[in-house]
Amino acid sequence: MKNLEKLVELAAALPDAYKAGATELVERMGEVIEGFGDKPLEWRPELLKLVQGTSDRGKLPKGAGIGSFVLGEDVMETPMKTIPIRLWTSRQYWNPDPEQAQMLCNSPDGVTGFQYGECRACPYSKFDEENKRSQCSKTLSVLSITGDLKRIFVTNFSKTNYMSGMDWQGLMKKAGVAPHKRMYTLASLTSTKAKNVELIKAEPLKEGSKVEGPVLDFVTELSRVSGEDRKLSLENFYEYVANKKARGDQQALSAPADVVLLAAADEVTDVTPVEEETIATDVVENAPTKPAKGGRKAYDL
Repeated sequence: MKNLEKLVELAAALPDAYKAGATELVERMGEVIEGFGDKPLEWRPELLKLVQGTSDRGKLPKGAGIGSFVLGEDVMETPMKTIPIRLWTSRQYWNPDPEQAQMLCNSPDGVTGFQYGECRACPYSKFDEENKRSQCSKTLSVLSITGDLKRIFVTNFSKTNYMSGMDWQGLMKKAGVAPHKRMYTLASLTSTKAKNVELIKAEPLKEGSKVEGPVLDFVTELSRVSGEDRKLSLENFYEYVANKKARGDQQALSAPADVVLLAAADEVTDVTPVEEETIATDVVENAPTKPAKGGRKAYDL
């Protein structure tokens, strides 16, 4: 991530309780790692994982149980204090054959797909009232920072958890201010509609929900920087789509290798795939559990 100079200054001006953690975070955000292939690796936010009843416990850090939140190799304390930075919607259409883990189309903004064009006009995005699903999955993503300003992560709400994300978005809109001006808590609860499925529940912090002073200055700048990164990512995506159209290329492709896209929903919200009952939300059943070969397991800001 670039243009971090202001964040460095604002981290240094934070109260002692936040300063060391935020300073270390900004340092990580600016890291570029060489030696892994021809293209250097840049920092990316972590993905928040919610442990489900069907999760493979052998792949989880010690102490993780059903309903636990996992960031990296750490089990997070709940309820988990978090400040949302920004939200966006995306869509993904995966090969309906579970044996073919191939992303057939992706739209990082839920507007235009790299293969099938305008999402509103695409037959794969249409909601099937009979089956209560669409073939193209919709995901609501929230970029957040932990309440102690030590870690930045993305929560991807899809399938049964999609409505949980919409509920959180509703709370943010009700607050009537930019998302980063309020602090929330995240906890898990068991779905009453889908068997063996844990959901994410967001609530405003009961006391001290307003983000103020140096902390507000820090997260405001973080919102600006992440917004610039997302704008550049979308520009790269639409350039790819325009070039593809200019070539008259109609052949189905894997996700463009030079554009950072969202990972499959099952890769980010759940530690392992979850068999769940379908409810009346825009969901995809039997989605592949890993990206197409050669695809990037990442997401855009």
